[in-house]
Amino acid sequence: MWLKRLAIALLAGVMLIMVLPVGATANNELYPTVDLWFTRNPNDSTKGTLYVSTTNGILGYSGIFAYKAGNSSSWKEVEIYPGVVVPVEISGLPTNSYYTITYYTYYPFYLYPSPFKTFTISPQSGSSSGTHVSIISSSRSGSSVIVSLNVLETCTFYYSDNSNMNNKSSCFLPVVGPMQLPLENYSSNVVYYYTERQVGGNTVKSDVKYFIVGTSGSGSAVGTPYPVLSDVQYSIGQLYQYFGGYGGLLTFNSSARGYISYGIATDQTVTKNSPIFSTIEISQGYNSIPIFYTSALQYYAPLYFYTSLTAESPLFYISPNTSTAVQVPDSSSTVISSVNVNTSKSPAAGEFPSSIAYSTSDNKFTVTGMEWYKYNASSNKTDKYEKMGIGEYFLPGNTYAVEFTVAPKSGYTFPSYPSQFTASVNGKSATLTDYSTSSAKFRYAFDKLPGLVEIKNVVVYGIDDPAAGKSPDTSGTPGDSSYYISSITWNPTTSQFKAGNTYTVQVTLMPASGYKFNVESAKIGYRNAKIESKSADRVVISYNYWVNPFTDVREYDLEPSASNPDGKPNRYYVFIKYCYLNKLFVGTSDTTFSPDATMTRAMFVTVLGRLAGVNVSAYKTDKFTDVKPDALYAPYVAWAVQNKIVVGKTENTFAPDDPVTREQACELLRRYAVYAGINLKFTARSIGFPDANKVRDYAKAAVSIFEQAGVALPRPNSSNFFPQENAQRKEIAEMLILFMMQYLDD
Repeated sequence: MWLKRLAIALLAGVMLIMVLPVGATANNELYPTVDLWFTRNPNDSTKGTLYVSTTNGILGYSGIFAYKAGNSSSWKEVEIYPGVVVPVEISGLPTNSYYTITYYTYYPFYLYPSPFKTFTISPQSGSSSGTHVSIISSSRSGSSVIVSLNVLETCTFYYSDNSNMNNKSSCFLPVVGPMQLPLENYSSNVVYYYTERQVGGNTVKSDVKYFIVGTSGSGSAVGTPYPVLSDVQYSIGQLYQYFGGYGGLLTFNSSARGYISYGIATDQTVTKNSPIFSTIEISQGYNSIPIFYTSALQYYAPLYFYTSLTAESPLFYISPNTSTAVQVPDSSSTVISSVNVNTSKSPAAGEFPSSIAYSTSDNKFTVTGMEWYKYNASSNKTDKYEKMGIGEYFLPGNTYAVEFTVAPKSGYTFPSYPSQFTASVNGKSATLTDYSTSSAKFRYAFDKLPGLVEIKNVVVYGIDDPAAGKSPDTSGTPGDSSYYISSITWNPTTSQFKAGNTYTVQVTLMPASGYKFNVESAKIGYRNAKIESKSADRVVISYNYWVNPFTDVREYDLEPSASNPDGKPNRYYVFIKYCYLNKLFVGTSDTTFSPDATMTRAMFVTVLGRLAGVNVSAYKTDKFTDVKPDALYAPYVAWAVQNKIVVGKTENTFAPDDPVTREQACELLRRYAVYAGINLKFTARSIGFPDANKVRDYAKAAVSIFEQAGVALPRPNSSNFFPQENAQRKEIAEMLILFMMQYLDD
């Protein structure tokens, strides 16, 4: 039965061809081409209308649009005509997923159908790829382009020569139906366009599409200059009802509308110039192309193909009954259209340009020059990049560019025009600065280097504490790599430290490349250091050490560590240190201070006399039988008694070895202040210590004043003052230094 139908169709086709106009079947017009547009029913989102516009047909003859919708297996057909928009009603549309319509076209009097194509309907109103117009054809007329189109809905038509729609022009299309639209002074052969329409107060904007001047129909605008194919498959031995014989079938998905050139070759040498190729238009999405064999040798031969739009893709081949397309190496080409040079690293602050090497894996050209430039925003030149000088290094906050000069190797050349040549550095686009077919210069700007990073805190580790008999340590380690040690000096200079003396270590620091100082705190080891001077590029810090002569006085009760950098300082160490340095106290021996020993009356008046700077030769006493005239403390006893700071125990005894209680120490210190004319700043008030009731009347005023002044402090781990307990040497050292800090300016 189908053979009878085939014979009738063949006879009708031959008769029709005899009466068709000359050229009616030229340019592969074996089937009509169409453009599609979809609008959704505003009252029922599961329904809509698919508009079919014939963009390339034979005037006076109808074609067939065959389609199946969604997952349906049944095909439907509608008659289509050139210049007429045919509506096709669609129902059963999903509202939350995409819906695909598969279609092909043919002429009833031909046996050659179009490839299968797809049209996708998005979940939103309208199509994911349609516009409010249908492009029928286009042609050039001088400097203008004449576009024949069907206006499906009144809209504004925007067009440009680039897919980003920069510098776009527009015109309003007020009438529905076929019309001709002139694009004046339009030089490009590719027209990108989209449409906008106001619907219910909202702007409905189509996707960007394009068409090539001189062709029919349009496609979706894409980023590549040619369609990119995926899921390519070439099968042989298929039986087609239209052709009645065995052949092949090439199927694929295309990223965009464009053209494919394909052909079968039985030899191994194939280029794009080989006379085997046929070219047809393909659509975005799924495509199928029947392949016919003219010789038995072609049955198992590979099929070659490439795509094109504004440029051509590489040449590929695929073997029968496979799904792997292999690019054909273009080893015969001598024109180098692109080059890439890689650098070993990017510029970094403090480094020299000579530290950066280059490489290239391409053996068709060679690098003949490499120069570095620095961006100067204040330059009055058009080119604000200035060549770096000899010995100049990269600085923070600046932008640097590298310029390469390249030349083709023997047997190769660069293109005739720079527009046909691209250059890159590290795979990123570079700018041509000079060009010829035998040499090219291109420049690439790296990202701006970060500005200087501020250093707010510095620390120096590894300097040994001075100890009697040891040599000064001039080595150390910075806390991190953002700065380094320029010098370490000791003052006074010495070859060996001596017990009891003080020495100051001074450390000069410099910032590393990419950093600057804004120092707020400094440490040497775990100790807070003094900032002697500071600027953005230099900091001097110091610490004054005391070579402690006393084995029974420790600086820390718990030594500092990485987990506890402050440690637990000995409360009395610094007061003993400064009493020793101010020659108020001496040790009980060369190596001991006896900090816990009881302070005696003789010791206390001696300390007060030293504080007053008493001339010992001016004071002698024979009043007290228990004070030997040659005793160390004898003149101080005489001084203290004469100035009413202290009185004897009796008329004839002083009791020099009797202990001084803590409340007595306050009273004696108050009397000394009266003697020295010191304004104590505070007046007596209620004592705040919890054991205030134990303070005797004679000492209440003194204890109250010195409590307020921060001179009289409770004992460790207690809030009580313990006024009647004996004062220890370390406690009197603390009280004296606090008194000096509160009342003595020097």
